[in-house]
Amino acid sequence: MSETAVTAANHPAWMDLGTRDMEASKRFYSELFGWTTFQEPDPDLGGYTVYQLDGKAVGGVMDLGDNPAPNSWLPYIGVSDVRATVEAVKAAGGEVLVEPRDVKTAGSMAVVKDTVGAPIGLWQAGDNPGWGVYRETRAVCWNELHTDETEAAKRFYSEVFGWEATTQPMPGGEYTMFGRDGGENFAGLAGLMGSPAPHWLTYIAVDDCDATVAKAKELGGTVLAGPEDIPGVGRFAMLHDSQKAAFAVLKPLPPGQ
Repeated sequence: MSETAVTAANHPAWMDLGTRDMEASKRFYSELFGWTTFQEPDPDLGGYTVYQLDGKAVGGVMDLGDNPAPNSWLPYIGVSDVRATVEAVKAAGGEVLVEPRDVKTAGSMAVVKDTVGAPIGLWQAGDNPGWGVYRETRAVCWNELHTDETEAAKRFYSEVFGWEATTQPMPGGEYTMFGRDGGENFAGLAGLMGSPAPHWLTYIAVDDCDATVAKAKELGGTVLAGPEDIPGVGRFAMLHDSQKAAFAVLKPLPPGQ
């Protein structure tokens, strides 16, 4: 699995981790995935740190400070106009959590909540287009919205971002996927599966799901589900990192299997 980074508008384009222990979070992912870290030198950015894979950005990590939000990963959707997108979010019934703001010359961002209650970030690229590697081993390969309100979610993301929903049969039911303009699907919908609130879950591609899970446990992570096989997709597991932020790993099947 190998692709160049996706920077098209209305596609996933970035993720960052909010944590109360920056050093522990940096250590966990560096040891698990071999990510290196680069701390932004501008003091106005509060120590924001970029995770890199072979010198290419895969995401970021920031100190939550007094923010009461739980430690968690937040995916961002790349947009051409963050302020116009925020207005579209409000018109579709969503909520604004962080108003649009410029991040120096890097770009502009906002954080919103969709109509099923899941937070999602918005990123309008400036000097920083988003992640530099996508759908390669040890980088993001999929994003998944966990909610029991499937129809409401499909409506919201269609109205705001022009996403197109398709379904395919899966063991125990159907799975809904999002794409755009007839292109490759880049996100999915799943049930809450016991989670207390709707949320987005980020998947990282790995060469060996079971070995990655074992390593995560050694580093203080815990297993939420799996490892198990998804027919026609690959082998996956859902985890908490050492600071209780949720993420998933996937060993994709080779094309055609």
